[in-house]
Amino acid sequence: MWKGKELKTAGKRTVRKNYWAIVAVCFLLAFVASEYTMTTSGISNYNSSKEYVGLVVKDTNKATMTDSLAELFSGITGSEAILKKLPKGTNGALSGVLNGITSGTTAIRSAIDSFNNFKFKNEILQGILSIVGVLLALLFLLFVQNILKIGERRFVLESRLYQKTHIARILFLYKQRTVWNPAKIMFMRVVFIGLWLLTIGGGFYKYYQYKMMPYILAENPEINYKDAFRISKEMTAGNKWKMFLFQMSFAGWFCLLVVTGGLAGIFFCNPYFRSSEAELYVKLREALLKKCPDEGIFFYDNLLIYPPEGVKHSLYPGLIEHKKYELGIDFRKNYSISNLVLLFMSFTIIGWVWEVLFYFVQDGYLVNRGTFHGPWLPIYGVGGITVLIVLKKVRERPYILFFSTMLICGIIEYFTSWWLEYSKGEKWWDYSGYFLNLNGRICLEGLLVFAIAGSLTVYIIAPRMDKLFDKIPLHIKYPLCIILVTLFGTDAIYSYFYPNMGDGITDNLK
Repeated sequence: MWKGKELKTAGKRTVRKNYWAIVAVCFLLAFVASEYTMTTSGISNYNSSKEYVGLVVKDTNKATMTDSLAELFSGITGSEAILKKLPKGTNGALSGVLNGITSGTTAIRSAIDSFNNFKFKNEILQGILSIVGVLLALLFLLFVQNILKIGERRFVLESRLYQKTHIARILFLYKQRTVWNPAKIMFMRVVFIGLWLLTIGGGFYKYYQYKMMPYILAENPEINYKDAFRISKEMTAGNKWKMFLFQMSFAGWFCLLVVTGGLAGIFFCNPYFRSSEAELYVKLREALLKKCPDEGIFFYDNLLIYPPEGVKHSLYPGLIEHKKYELGIDFRKNYSISNLVLLFMSFTIIGWVWEVLFYFVQDGYLVNRGTFHGPWLPIYGVGGITVLIVLKKVRERPYILFFSTMLICGIIEYFTSWWLEYSKGEKWWDYSGYFLNLNGRICLEGLLVFAIAGSLTVYIIAPRMDKLFDKIPLHIKYPLCIILVTLFGTDAIYSYFYPNMGDGITDNLK
């Protein structure tokens, strides 16, 4: 029989072993994969004008879980009666659990809105764009968010025993090319839990019944979907109420998370909770195998649970034979001028796509972000190339590179915001009200995102893209660079005199 106190003690050991790496992984999952919703809401929704009374934040504009579900199912016959039976959401740890359970409904709500626009409002173009946005959101949920969630569990399971587990292990499904089966099973899990939420108490029951599935897939990504659901049910049988109490035992830490605006979650609570939950998986796994030894065919990776006897390993032993393939990225390399040009242009375009999609999901309409008229945001290119060049000497020290990236990106973003406001009388972004912002030009959330992205760029993205660019024949690469630089330069000159402005792009200060 497992005890919550023992799981927490073991979880703390895991956090201490690989602290900065697990902090980075949990932070990345919070902002990319919609995990740890209390952390992101605590940071993103911070507003200096909110009224604080003790530990309670008065936020009358915040929708409850029931309000969100009512919006989702509005117009569906009989749904209102069901929704009235659901508990009201509140600020605090319990609402974090509720919102976490229902976080997968965004794409469905968008689909209903898109159909409404297309069918009943005769807004053909808006309906088409909305449908495209929904499809992109579903693809992102299927092949990015859910895959990273499994990767995070894999990283934490390896970190339990192996101190130098690499952050890149969250991408292990992509490297093994076993993405489709886990993506399918995780999507089915979201759908089943969502449907059970329409019953009284069924959603909570199924949430805990299927809670071990990401861990099962982290150990055995090729498992059949029927076996994945069945084994999770068997593991949690007779443990659901105790699992709920175990989760609620972190309530004090979640209160600290709220008080600190999400900072405690980033730097301790989230890694602590996930590491403790990984220990729970290990205990439930052991109990199931003791009861049903035949189920061992689905738990074939014992190196995740027991280290090899008499041998000390700092890395998961299953990687040693394939170390060159898994970790052999030459992040120390020099970059040619032509490849730096292509990297710069790639970063600007990726940054533009990211912001356009982000604001589309957030506001429901497409906006050409940035001062330029073309599909690029130069601040991303400048930041990425600066980090690659200026921080070359500290690439061997990832923690210094992480915080140096925060500093460099903060300076670039702050100066760019000031210069645009000073020269054009407009604001292209404003972080006023965000937690720990400086004059609305930069904020902690943005700097942490830049630091994570910059570190991934230095150690994984840029070296791989450089290899890809090296395969382009020179008689194609050089003209391509000239064309891109010409287009970018022409847009830069034109945008200097006639910058991209408008609703959703700028805030007029005149």
